[in-house]
Amino acid sequence: MGKWIKSYLVFTGTGSRVVLFLLAPLATAAIQALWGILMNTGIFGNFADWGLMIGLSLAAGVMMQAEVVMDNWVFGGIALKGGVGLKYLQTSVKGRGVIRNALRCDMLRMLAECAAALCLGAAAGALAGGDFKELLRTGNGTKIVFLVIMILDEYVAAAGIKLITRHFGSLHFNTGMAGLGCLVLFSVAALAVLTPYFVLAVLVGGAVLISVLGLRKIMNRVEESYYDR
Repeated sequence: MGKWIKSYLVFTGTGSRVVLFLLAPLATAAIQALWGILMNTGIFGNFADWGLMIGLSLAAGVMMQAEVVMDNWVFGGIALKGGVGLKYLQTSVKGRGVIRNALRCDMLRMLAECAAALCLGAAAGALAGGDFKELLRTGNGTKIVFLVIMILDEYVAAAGIKLITRHFGSLHFNTGMAGLGCLVLFSVAALAVLTPYFVLAVLVGGAVLISVLGLRKIMNRVEESYYDR
């Protein structure tokens, strides 16, 4: 794990760390806190599940934007021949290992951060809305299921979009694709209100698939660039 973190830090700067580790999580917490207050007014009535999912989706959308846009400064164009960060790594026999470890760490970090940010936001929203005990109550499984769904939804959508944007390395392209990722995220969230457990099962499989095949796809392109094929 230590090697993964060291390799990941090769690609990241102070600015990207501040945005990803501080500003984006705080923004998700603020959004869900405000939404929790709104939910407590009873504005959604019998459609509380929709209100909950909208709040989670808005918070996850912020993380989505941060992940995809900031990736332009971290791994932007890494799957493009001659992409950023590859030239100086090609001078080292350990270069490919550094890239592989950094990509693995990024996936693990993204999943952990999705979970931490949305759970923090959910707790903030529950406290602000005055129903923290309700959130933790054993029999209240729906909210917990929705939270897990949104964590996986954000991870799968962000990982899938980043798999595409890393073949281009353009900030404008990343920004546009981040918007597309949000649409995908919101669509899955809406479907989850109707069939939560089916969506949860699909997302679990999708998370495993995108993690394994995504890393393999990027590393294949890196190998081609590394050997100038």
